[in-house]
Amino acid sequence: MQKQPIIAFMGCGNMAQSLISGLVESGFDQTHIWATDRNADKRERVKSKFGIQIESDNIKAAKLADVLIL
Repeated sequence: MQKQPIIAFMGCGNMAQSLISGLVESGFDQTHIWATDRNADKRERVKSKFGIQIESDNIKAAKLADVLIL
């Protein structure tokens, strides 16, 4: 079985949440999905909603990612 890539989203807006929702619903490993946002409240809402990894630092998330979505 091939390892799933780590996907990082720069921002937790509506488009990112829509894509994240589709990934999670299709069975993509939530520990392999990262998202960043400047707004701490939004980060926590997205983390609670999808169970993904959240980061405030874009550079850190980008370094971890195999796929980066801007």
